[in-house]
Amino acid sequence: MGRGVCRGVVLKIQEIHVREDFLLLELVSLDVILGMKWLQTLGETKINWRTLMMELVMGGRRRTIQGDAGLTKAGVSLKSMIRSIQEVGGGYLVELHYLERVSVRDEGDIPLVVQQLIQQFREVFQPPQGLPPPREQEHAILLKDVVSPISVRPYHYPRFKKMKSRS
Repeated sequence: MGRGVCRGVVLKIQEIHVREDFLLLELVSLDVILGMKWLQTLGETKINWRTLMMELVMGGRRRTIQGDAGLTKAGVSLKSMIRSIQEVGGGYLVELHYLERVSVRDEGDIPLVVQQLIQQFREVFQPPQGLPPPREQEHAILLKDVVSPISVRPYHYPRFKKMKSRS
């Protein structure tokens, strides 16, 4: 577990006052974690992860908490996570990332080695134009007249059954 409990701590988040018991944990670059225990007390909330905004109802009033984008890059060291899991016996780690499509506007953004490969194999990186050209050997499946399709199990079975199906 942690190194103790601080009971009845009042934490002010913007204009919201939270009174909770906090476990003392050694975490790198984090001051407080308000976890599932606190989130469950809120009931229904609305969260916009892109704008880091959380809407909730406390004391019958709709409140909004605005997150600080500068704090979203805070990391937890692997060593402190392992230590916490060993002491507590388990836990959850949730990491959310926002991905956006990036287009390369300038060839200067592409490393020189990659640019050389792209130039050397330019035709490979072009979008396909129609069907592939005719080949020297075209693929074909020759069908025999009056022969029914072979019905064979798609997985291995004993040898004696294979011999039976040939006769």
